[in-house]
Amino acid sequence: TAVGLAASEGRLKLTDKVGATLNQWIDANLRDPGTMSATVVVEFLVEKDGSVSNISIRSSDADPERDREARRLVRVMPKLKPATDEAGAPVRCRRSLKVKFRLMQG
Repeated sequence: TAVGLAASEGRLKLTDKVGATLNQWIDANLRDPGTMSATVVVEFLVEKDGSVSNISIRSSDADPERDREARRLVRVMPKLKPATDEAGAPVRCRRSLKVKFRLMQG
């Protein structure tokens, strides 16, 4: 499942839907090294403090250079709002993000 980011108190937080904030952030930070459309699904842990760790490629129809770029993109994301347990305490949570590389027209 792809996750989205939304602005909240100066930080980005995970949401269930891919939102405009995430798309804008990706557009501003994605360095596309390829010449074909491709999709990379990156899996990662959101730590209790909102940092990201254990970044890996779950699936990809891209070349290794784009896989590296998708990993880099997740690594440089702003801190995220961590998941919480029933008591409201932050907990680690595995999430995934679908990164789409699109062929530019014109």
